[in-house]
Parts: sequence; C-alpha cells; structure tokens
Amino acid sequence: MRRLTAVLAAACTILAVAVVPARAAGAGATIVSENWLTPNREVDVQLHSADTQVPIKSVRLLLPSGWTPGATRTWPTLWLLHGGLDDYTSWTDPDNTDIVARSLNHQAIVVMPDTSWCSEYSDWVSGPRWETYLTQDVDAVLRAHYHAGTARSVAGNSMGGLGAMYLTEHNPGFFRAAASLSGELNPSHSNPAYDPGDRDQPGLPCTLNEEDVWGTPGGSLWNQHDPALNTQKLAGVRLFFSSGVDPQDTSGTFPSTCTGTDLIEEGTCRETQAMLDSLRRAGIGYTYRPVPGGHHQWSGNWASELDQALGMLYGAIGA
Repeated sequence: MRRLTAVLAAACTILAVAVVPARAAGAGATIVSENWLTPNREVDVQLHSADTQVPIKSVRLLLPSGWTPGATRTWPTLWLLHGGLDDYTSWTDPDNTDIVARSLNHQAIVVMPDTSWCSEYSDWVSGPRWETYLTQDVDAVLRAHYHAGTARSVAGNSMGGLGAMYLTEHNPGFFRAAASLSGELNPSHSNPAYDPGDRDQPGLPCTLNEEDVWGTPGGSLWNQHDPALNTQKLAGVRLFFSSGVDPQDTSGTFPSTCTGTDLIEEGTCRETQAMLDSLRRAGIGYTYRPVPGGHHQWSGNWASELDQALGMLYGAIGA
C-alpha cells in the first residue's frame, strides 16, 4: 500500500510540473521550470542564476484573479521575504498565515523568493549576490514573463525584516512600502540580549564565517547594511514595524520594554527600538505595533502582525 501511495504521489508530481524550454530572463536568470500548484493562481518558478551560486532557486507566486499568461495589463507586486530558519514556502503554510485567502481580494502578485537561511538579503563580500538576484534577476523575470509592474511593497520576518528595510534603503524607489516583523534591524549593534559584548553576526546562525557576508565586523559594509544606521533613505516610504515585548507592557507605544519574551525576540525587539529611535530623530513617520508576550514565531506574533500590515502594503501599491 505504501509503495502504491508513493507511486501515485510521484505520478501526480510529474503531472503538476510543467517543464518549459529554458529561456533567458532579465540580466542574469533563466527560468528552468514551472510547478503550477493551482492553474493561473499559485506557481513555483524554478530559476537558475549565477548570482545565487547554486543550480536552482525557487520563487512562489500568488497570481491575482484575472491573471492569464496572455494578459495585456500589468499588476503591482507584494514581496514577502522569509526568515533565517524558514524558506519561501513558509508564507503559504496554513499553519503560519492565511495569505493565500487574504490575497484573493487584491489585484497584486504576491512574490515569495527563496534565498538561504543566512542570506541577509545582501551581496556577500565572498559568496552569493542575493540583493542583485532579487532586485535585478527575479524582478526582470516577473516583468518579462508574469506581467509584473513597477509598483512594489515588501514585508519580512526576522532576517526577512532586515531584508525588507535594507533593500528598500539601498534601492531608492524600488519599494513604496516596507514592513518588518521582529526584524534584525540593527545588526552592527553590540546586543547583550545575544552574547554580552558580542555582535549579532549574520554568519553565525549557519556556521559561516561572518566576514564572508559583510567583511570584518564593525567595518564600513556592516554600517552600510544596518537599517537603523541608514533611516534617512526611507523618507517617503510607508513603514510598519512590530515586535514582541514584555507581557506586562501594554502601553502600545515607543519605547517598549523588551524583556520577558524569548532570547531571540528580546534581541530583535531591542533592534526594532533602535530603528524606531533613528526614524524619530530623522523625522520619518511609521506605524508601530508592539505585541505583549509575543515570541519569535508565527503563532501569536507574525501571523497576526502580517494581517495588520497588509492594508498599508496593498494600499501603497494601489491594490
């Protein structure tokens, strides 16, 4: 019985995957195949790009009602960037979010790219070029083959929160709105919530040498990739932030008390506070939602906060 089930599952997989002729897309990506999970609605696009330094990376798309391959119009895009221990499938996991259902009411393409669990959404000093891959390769594929326009918004959780803010800062005009859910927003800061006197080093969670990512800790590249140190570049962008805070802190205001959650959330809460303080000093507005007792996880934190951010994210792109 198990063998029969496995054979049937394999057959269904073969039927679902439509292998299309490899075709150049944009400056540096080639579409290898498409796996349609739902016709004209949900598709995994497998891409080859030298910028990733791996053979294939996937991008999951949720396409709006009315989308067809032969459409003559374009749609705005909402990008969702995964965290360090997640991947591109995390956003459509029904145990995490209801984005599949929520997106049905909006005329936008939801874009969920896969990177790596330590990508930091950056072009590494020695390694992959994730920023180039996303903002050039993936975007070119979307515009050339999936009718994407140039109105974009972005959200991310944990490491994806850093990606949302850093990519927005470093690529002026690319995103109209950005949201961070428990984001790593001040990585060059020596944060005692992690290790006393140590840095929140990007390579450590995946056992890489952090110098492969941004060079020597404390160097100029760390500062350039630190969202809290570059907030002046966010003027004119609609912004949303959330993080877990102490269960007893129900004020709903900045500054928040960051103790009383889990160790990782305490760290990202402190980094979010640094980001908000920098924005206030720069005179840039934002929406902030502290989550009393929120932990570094989907349940009771990121799922509900994504729902809260969606109105702003869709509104900024006219969807």
